[in-house]
Parts: sequence; C-alpha cells; structure tokens
Amino acid sequence: MSFGIPQKVYKVLFPTLQKAKHHIKTGFGRSEAVYDNEEVPIMGIVQGNGLGPTLWCLISTIIFRMMEKAGHGVSMVSALSLTLVQLVGFAFVDDTDLFCAAKMSYTTAEVLSVDFQAALHQWTGGLIATGGAIAPEKSFCYLIDFLWTGSTWKYRKLEDLPREFTIQDKTGSTFPLQRYEVSYADKTLGVHIAMDGNKDAEIVYLTKVSATFGQQLRTAKCEKNAAIYALQFSLMKPLEYPMVVTQLDEAT
Repeated sequence: MSFGIPQKVYKVLFPTLQKAKHHIKTGFGRSEAVYDNEEVPIMGIVQGNGLGPTLWCLISTIIFRMMEKAGHGVSMVSALSLTLVQLVGFAFVDDTDLFCAAKMSYTTAEVLSVDFQAALHQWTGGLIATGGAIAPEKSFCYLIDFLWTGSTWKYRKLEDLPREFTIQDKTGSTFPLQRYEVSYADKTLGVHIAMDGNKDAEIVYLTKVSATFGQQLRTAKCEKNAAIYALQFSLMKPLEYPMVVTQLDEAT
C-alpha cells in the first residue's frame, strides 16, 4: 500500500528507520545500550518525522472513505442552500472525532447505539489494518438523547440510558469505552467542550492558565518588552484559540 508516496521514500526512509540503532546521549556521554530490533524491524515513521502529518492524512482519508462506504457518519441538508453535507468525522494529527446520528427524528438512542458500536469497530479495525492503534485510556464518547417531561425536553442521563461501548487496541483485545454525561467536558484539541454547551470547565481551565502565567511573570526577572512579548505570544494564544467554539462574552 503506497498511499501515493514515491518508491524512493520507501527505499530510503523506512529501511533506515527500521534498521537504525538508537543511543541516548547525555552529559555523561553516549549510552552503550541501544534500542533496536533486528528480528522484527521497528515499524512506523517515529515521532517528529516530517512525513508524519502527510502520511497520516493519506491513511486517515482512506479509512474515512471506508467508513463512508460502510454507511457510517452523518448526512445533513443545509437550511439555506439545501446542499447535502455528509460527514464521518474530523481528524487532526492523531486526534479524531467520530460521530453518528439517527436518520429519523424519532429514532431512539438505543437503536442508534447499534450503529455507533459498528462504526467504532470499523474505525479501530481500519487503524489496526494500516499499522496504527487506538489508545483506550485516551478515548471517550457521549450518547445524546432527549426525554419529554410534559413541558420541555431534557437530556437523558447515564442512569436513564445504560449502554456500554467497546473498542479494540492494537492487539485486537476489546476494552470498554469511557462514556460521559453530556454536561461533562473533556479536553479535545486543547478545548474543554461539553455536549450540552456549558462552558464551566473551559472557564476554570482558562482562569487557571491566566493565574499561573501571572504568578510566573510576577516572579520573573525580565524587561517590560519581554513581558509584553510573553503576554502576546505565550498567554494570549491559548486564550484566543478556543474563542471560536466557546463564544465567551466579556463578562465571563
């Protein structure tokens, strides 16, 4: 499987990585012990390789197309242009969000759960087949459904909707997938996002980041210009980045 990469890359890059002997060099000199494997070549392109983002983009695109052909993903019609939009998920570096939605408004979460479990196995199977793997301890999911109270709709809680999902690791072993309440926010791509839209966790996180930066800057011995530079490019960037999805107002 070449993924459109020239054969010269395979002949030069991968054999070099697979047969390399890795030493650790510190102030005490280079280590005598090495990290290598002569019997089974080291696989992958290793952390920091410039080809990494491009290769993952190619591989993930193939897996996404496989997911689409299997019928997984979400189909929506734009309210303004009436354009059909089909999405399977979003992938950024090694962080991937998959989603599954019912085709009918009256479909229950119990019915949708079957399709979502199939999508999970399809995705993890695709990763394993291409030499990758999913980390169960870093993975989580939400199952969103609503309950009519007689006057309004409310989210169904975990106890109202008991459903467990499983995923596979690189060995093919099955592990339970962590599932959260819709009000719980976990960190995804640097932002704490809750499915019900609350911003409590992100506010706490950004407040902590600001307080830590302020404490470090007060005890630092630096000129005013250096302090302003640090404020603009060290603190403001993590504060500006999540504004698009959090939409915090000035009062917050």
